[in-house]
Amino acid sequence: MKNRIISISLAVMLALSAGLISCGGEETPETTEYSLTISSTEGGSVVTPGEGTFPYDEGETVDLVAEADEGYQFTNWSGNVGTISNIDSASTTIVMNGNYSIIANFELVPTELSSTTDIIHSQTDAYLNTDRSDLTRDSPVVQSIFNAHRSLNDIINSEASSPEYREAIFDFYRSLIEDKGLIYGTALLDVDEYPFAGAFRAQAHWNFVDVQVLIDKPRSEISNVLGLTGIKREIFETHGVLVVDNEGLDTRQLQVVYSILDLMPTELHNLHNIAVNHFIGNIAADEFLGVWSPTGVYILEPKVGSMKQNSFPSDFLPHYSDLYSLAAVHEFNHMVDSPYNTGNEMIRNRIRTLIEQAGSDSQNYLRSMFEPGFFQNAPQEFFASISNQYFASSEHALSLGIERFNQGRPEPLNQFLFFADVYSRGGSSTLFYTLDTDGNLTRTEVPIVRDGNGHIIELHVGAEHYGFELDTDGNVISVILP
Repeated sequence: MKNRIISISLAVMLALSAGLISCGGEETPETTEYSLTISSTEGGSVVTPGEGTFPYDEGETVDLVAEADEGYQFTNWSGNVGTISNIDSASTTIVMNGNYSIIANFELVPTELSSTTDIIHSQTDAYLNTDRSDLTRDSPVVQSIFNAHRSLNDIINSEASSPEYREAIFDFYRSLIEDKGLIYGTALLDVDEYPFAGAFRAQAHWNFVDVQVLIDKPRSEISNVLGLTGIKREIFETHGVLVVDNEGLDTRQLQVVYSILDLMPTELHNLHNIAVNHFIGNIAADEFLGVWSPTGVYILEPKVGSMKQNSFPSDFLPHYSDLYSLAAVHEFNHMVDSPYNTGNEMIRNRIRTLIEQAGSDSQNYLRSMFEPGFFQNAPQEFFASISNQYFASSEHALSLGIERFNQGRPEPLNQFLFFADVYSRGGSSTLFYTLDTDGNLTRTEVPIVRDGNGHIIELHVGAEHYGFELDTDGNVISVILP
């Protein structure tokens, strides 16, 4: 009997393991699991369940809670919102019927705008009605006006600003320029009688242009409000770049600005604003106000042809170019470096690698006249500094790179080919430049050949063909001269 019970028990165990019979009734179905990815825009965060990617069972209801930062408000949820209970509520739920990715969106609170514009209006009136002879950069009225304008630039360029918000800022500046033209118009401003007003004007105009670009207003509307005429109007309406110079630049200087913009590929830069601190009274270091925009640069004031500069190191043949034009080229190429270069991961990583490979030794750079470690400490100057040589004479810069390579220093040539590659915009040719001492800039299309990795391995400069053998990282290991 005992043997029979053991046999029956063994048979049951085998049946269970084979799935022939079930233990405890019907078989439990598998649960499907989905992922929920959550993120937020500037101005707040998702506190429940947090931000990131979270696993949930199919059909599960998940609580969502978004919280705005000070000065911001929640607007809505976007993304895969089909099963969100209320997309306009910061506290809601989502039912997990698939893999979803959602975003909590925030915007600036409208009262922040009205309070800032009220400050500009009231404090500008106070500035006009006060004794300005004793004003300093730290005077409350100066700080109030300037900081309010700077704050509006931050608002304009914040991703949390809605189109309606930017439209309101545009309307504010249009009325401000029309109503308070003495300070915010374009007529010649006496910077001695109205200290710091040149900086107020420059920041206001830069803000006006920045918001115009973002809401895609016609350039002619800006031109009309500011009363732009002549070549300044041509520069703005053709290239979208406003020059704030308090009528200080002469026609030839403005022609140089136009020429450089005309010969630089527009897709490479986001330059929209130029100011000349010398002419707006923003000069003394202890009285300087930092007019700023992500689309703006300062340029110098020397007359075209009055000063020349050699952009090449002292141990190499000199090539002289007009100083005013070179300085403008340098600043304009800062607007290529950011955001074009920094916005491209491959280019951004290449710049980092080139600086790491060159190290602190100045001779490992095309621009070797700087102190050791300069570009390691100021990497933001690396690309713009190369432009001084590249625009002065691209062929001369190439010759410098080749000479350094023959001296056992390959990095300057790697840097030259990198710059040429940026100006190729990924195409089958790049651009070479020459700038003389009278500010005349010329541009030449130079055919290139790439290897399978997209690196430049040939430059066809007129009748001269240069070849380059590269390693797997795109660095030059040999040069084939014409």
